[in-house]
Amino acid sequence: MWPDEAAPGEERFALFRALRPVILNGWEMPVLLRAIVRGCSESAILRSWEGVRDEVVGSERPRGEELVGVLKRTLDDVRREWIAAARDDWLAGNVPYCRLEELRRLVGEPERAMVVTTKEGEFARQILEHWNVRLAGIQGKEA
Repeated sequence: MWPDEAAPGEERFALFRALRPVILNGWEMPVLLRAIVRGCSESAILRSWEGVRDEVVGSERPRGEELVGVLKRTLDDVRREWIAAARDDWLAGNVPYCRLEELRRLVGEPERAMVVTTKEGEFARQILEHWNVRLAGIQGKEA
């Protein structure tokens, strides 16, 4: 996204992992990393992620909604390329937060549960099929 700058060093990713829970939408992940690289403090991000996010989005080129659109398209395109090149590798990188048996029990008896996600539904569908989790439906961002 910012090709004129060096990629962030590995030391930045420990903080990124710690702050990951503030993310509400996938496109925010590169913005979080950008805020870290710019020196935004962990406490500021935890206290007011939305404000930090909006400040970064408003000060970069492209700016504002144009940047958000570029990030969304880029993330989806990269994900599709990864799936096409190495689907099993991509699927292995997606792990549930709880045991699969528990997930299946919670959402699959009977098939009434739905997933609403900010991802494209096609990506969520592939992950859940791989995990053998049956749902009544999936509503992705395309819905």
